[in-house]
Amino acid sequence: MIEAGTGAFIDVAKYQNHHKIMKGEIGALFGTRIIVSSNVQKYVDGGAGTVDVYPTFMFGKDAYGEVQA
Repeated sequence: MIEAGTGAFIDVAKYQNHHKIMKGEIGALFGTRIIVSSNVQKYVDGGAGTVDVYPTFMFGKDAYGEVQA
């Protein structure tokens, strides 16, 4: 993950406006803040073959979405 230009991943240490950083926040991508947690249910062998699957949640103003690979 690198900062390659507008809309690319921005490391939390490179934030230009220093808003409150949330616990587990690692950066931002396309206007969303990326927060990691070890408190996520893992689906063992949930993908193709023996691939484990970790759900990803995205929350936004007036919206909610869930993506599972």
